[in-house]
Amino acid sequence: HPPARQVFGYWHLFVTRVEPLTKILHCSTFARNLFTAIDEPEKLKSSTATLLFSVYYSAVSTCTATETRTRFGAGKDVLLHQYSRIIESALADNYGMPTLESVQALILYIICLRRQDDNTNLKALFGLAVRLAQMIHLHQEPAEKGLKPFECELRRRLWFHICQLESRGAEEGGARSTSVMEGSDLRFPANLNDCDLDPQAVEVPVSRIGVTEMTFVRVRWEAQRMVHKLWNIKKQAKGSGDMSGLRAQQYQFFNEASARLKEEYLDHMDSSRPYDWMCRLFLEGMIHKVRMMIEHPFGQIPKKDMSPEERFKLLQSSVYDINFAHSLATDRRTEQWQWFFRRYVQWHSLAIVVAELPRIKDRSFTLSAWAVLDPILANWDKTYASKKGEEAWEHVHALIEKAREMRK
Repeated sequence: HPPARQVFGYWHLFVTRVEPLTKILHCSTFARNLFTAIDEPEKLKSSTATLLFSVYYSAVSTCTATETRTRFGAGKDVLLHQYSRIIESALADNYGMPTLESVQALILYIICLRRQDDNTNLKALFGLAVRLAQMIHLHQEPAEKGLKPFECELRRRLWFHICQLESRGAEEGGARSTSVMEGSDLRFPANLNDCDLDPQAVEVPVSRIGVTEMTFVRVRWEAQRMVHKLWNIKKQAKGSGDMSGLRAQQYQFFNEASARLKEEYLDHMDSSRPYDWMCRLFLEGMIHKVRMMIEHPFGQIPKKDMSPEERFKLLQSSVYDINFAHSLATDRRTEQWQWFFRRYVQWHSLAIVVAELPRIKDRSFTLSAWAVLDPILANWDKTYASKKGEEAWEHVHALIEKAREMRK
């Protein structure tokens, strides 16, 4: 383990930058392990030690290369590689004996690894996460097994993180034949602050109304559930052989879900607070994105029989979609959380924009659209270099190259 000063430096970064966006750990309970890691590391359980190294990895992953060297006196790539080796080796050594902590370590590691340039091992790691989670029955409702409310909440959160990782992986072209959400009976994680959870309590805490420390992760999972429900509606329509009322069914669900999300989340947010502003922008952006998925399903580019007005409206919506994601990654209000939104590529919208822009005659709009795209495309080649061969990346890269050529 690193020296004491470095351990506490990592913990500070984790608590301020990582924990608010993940809520995998109960920080006040887990923090006592820091002192054991410093004073008597040999007394740590293997799974606890692995989770600590995932915390170290996550902290470093939020830093720039310059910040890492200034804070910790070592190169970012060196530290990430070192901790990555330790985490993956420990997980391999304990494959047959997974615990809640070891799955927490793996999920936290995957979440942060996704934001790095070299993340070619993600699919294998996700498959491992699903297997380990199922081995400890994470996909089953824990309250029915007599577990205490504290562990029930942590288990539910972890499983919903796995569902979210699957959803994002599918968007990038890595869809699985069967979703991990199928057959799971888990309750949705409660709207709580850490102070509401006590490891020894036997009484279930009452879910709060309004913004809590869980709001951001909950709105992410809410958006993912909306997308999954749309897929199920389409799947059922295909199964019945009647697709005529598909869009009406999807819109009915969308309108009901949007109204509920507004009442449960948006109405309680104060955009003068950076955390609320981030949650609001993310949720409003995802609601907008889900509507686009109904109107222009799942990555389809505009059809030739669309009117010019429809095409332009779709292009405007797509630019909005890209812009909201870019704002999350660049606005000063999200400065300490921007690491999380790296590589948050809006595939559907990006494909539409780069395909449609060359044909648009409105010079003013074209200039504003390219102004949104340029910061994203500035680092595209470097990002794409580690993703060659992946379906979503290859498709969008071809469209980008064509748009660049026509822009010259």
